Amino acid sequence: MQVRFEPEAEAEMLEIMGWYEAQMPVLRSRFMQAVDAVVSTLSRAPYAYAESYPGVRRANLRHFPYCFFYSVGVHEVKVLACMHQHRDLATWPSLDH
Repeated sequence: MQVRFEPEAEAEMLEIMGWYEAQMPVLRSRFMQAVDAVVSTLSRAPYAYAESYPGVRRANLRHFPYCFFYSVGVHEVKVLACMHQHRDLATWPSLDH
């Protein structure tokens, strides 16, 4: 199944990558490996992660304090947000789904 990032989720992920790059370039690579692993799981088994809200699931990134909130459609998985696990969910209107 295809995995597609909403513009807000993609922008957040790019910001996180930039932050890790500034801290230590190897962290950016490790972050991307964690992202790739979750995207791979979502494409193969979109229902592998629990539903956090009606119609919205949460996939945690391994070794990083970030997660994807996503929905599963007929032909695609749509990543709605990429956010820090301690961030206030009220700041993400896209999760109203």
